[in-house]
Amino acid sequence: MNLFRCFVQSLHGMGISPGEESFLVACSGGLDSTVLAHLCARYRMETGVPFAVGHVHHGLRPEADGDEEFVRALAGNLDAPFLRRRVDVRSFQKGNVQDHARTLRYAALEEMRVEAGMGRILTAHHRDDQAETVLAHFLRGAGVEGLQGIRPTWGLVLRPLLQLPKSELLRYARTHGIEWREDTSNASDRYIRNAIRRHVLPIAADTVNPSVVRVLARSASLFRSLAEYLESACETWERGCIFAAEDGVFLAVPALNRYLEFQRFLLVRRALRSAGAGEAGFKIVEAVVRLLEKQTGAFVEVGRDLIAWREADAIAITPAVGDGFSPIPVELGREIALPRGVFRSEEIQREDVRFVPNPAVECIDIDAAGRTWVLRPWREGDRFRPLGGRGSKKVGDYLRDEGVPRRLRRTIPILEGEHGIVWVCGYRLDERARITSATRNAARVEFISGGREA
Repeated sequence: MNLFRCFVQSLHGMGISPGEESFLVACSGGLDSTVLAHLCARYRMETGVPFAVGHVHHGLRPEADGDEEFVRALAGNLDAPFLRRRVDVRSFQKGNVQDHARTLRYAALEEMRVEAGMGRILTAHHRDDQAETVLAHFLRGAGVEGLQGIRPTWGLVLRPLLQLPKSELLRYARTHGIEWREDTSNASDRYIRNAIRRHVLPIAADTVNPSVVRVLARSASLFRSLAEYLESACETWERGCIFAAEDGVFLAVPALNRYLEFQRFLLVRRALRSAGAGEAGFKIVEAVVRLLEKQTGAFVEVGRDLIAWREADAIAITPAVGDGFSPIPVELGREIALPRGVFRSEEIQREDVRFVPNPAVECIDIDAAGRTWVLRPWREGDRFRPLGGRGSKKVGDYLRDEGVPRRLRRTIPILEGEHGIVWVCGYRLDERARITSATRNAARVEFISGGREA
């Protein structure tokens, strides 16, 4: 195999014409990226295409400083500009360190690409990397999108070695006397990719299929084609099924139930992505799909600060809401900003009482309500006497009847006085606080929120 010719053909297959592009080579100093840098130097000799070498220092290993100096010297030997960035991977307190490092690394590479004035970023991912990624995603339960593995192109990132086995890169390095740095962390089973490389794939090759790496890479290519088809089809399926609103993304249950299981999974993943949950894994998607079988009010956490709720005819993916706010004493005439609106109040003369057909504005009898008020969120067990109704009712039941989803009920302010609930703000006044012919002291209260402005 002529590795250089395969590299050139791969670039051409990605739409790169000789002399029409320039590259930033992502180089860690390891075998793969060092060989890639040498291939780019040879490509420059034949085509005149310039390239620069970019190195990202993650600060995770004692030998990281040595890696940086090695890449700096490599760039000098290849007569290529050298750029470097340091990223603080340890600044992340939660989550997968490798995922965080990957995010920071690509952001740093993009910065260096712009600084160097290069058109594309080249990475040295190869066939063995692809096989490890596909198997890791399969074991994690990533679905079709995960099983396509590493994409040959991703924005301005190109991976021209993706179809080539690591053994060919090693042979090329030895043939041309290329030196590289060994990453000592590759010998640790702490990371799943290392464990798969060191243990799972060798056993699979010995006992199942000697060509397991090639088979997995080929499978990734097929799944990539399938993912591209499904992505296009999903645009049609989501019509009438996925709706975006100010407070979240909603999946219509009747429409979702008409689809097959794999379509539901795809639609849920698409909705989660739209809601800001990123590329959700199989476990999370499955949990959301199961909400179809749950009662109204059931929910699952689907990401940082996101929750999926089962509503009467929809699954809502919205920001998580807790109790909303702490109790706030009310002073007449002082405006109070709340998480989902603004509360205003003022004392008025009895003759200035005006009733408007808007539940966001009410007039109340101060003496009946008492002059000591507090704003607080709704609590389980709260009861009041809805104006015009008969007897008392749980506030939760009232809000349910009004169509307020359970996930939002704790954000509804309750105005409480000395004798109990005065007003379910923006919805209904308590019968005991109403204006009567005997009223002497009155106040106007107003709650302005999205969709319920006065």
